[in-house]
Amino acid sequence: MGSAAWSGLQPRPWWHGGRPGAPVSAPIEWDELDDPNLSAEGFTIRTILGRIAEKGDLFAEVLHQRQRLPTLK
Repeated sequence: MGSAAWSGLQPRPWWHGGRPGAPVSAPIEWDELDDPNLSAEGFTIRTILGRIAEKGDLFAEVLHQRQRLPTLK
């Protein structure tokens, strides 16, 4: 299954890891990658609801997009 640990292979959106400061993994927009203040601890249990209210659920669209994967040989 997934893991949001620093060495994990599968990060999950809206997951909290029970760490000090209560950071939450959250999807970001491409233009946010240029933000010098962006950090893994930037979204917390206390701040995430305000972000969702401002930007909406940035992951929601992914759940409804169909994908075609090539057949493995």
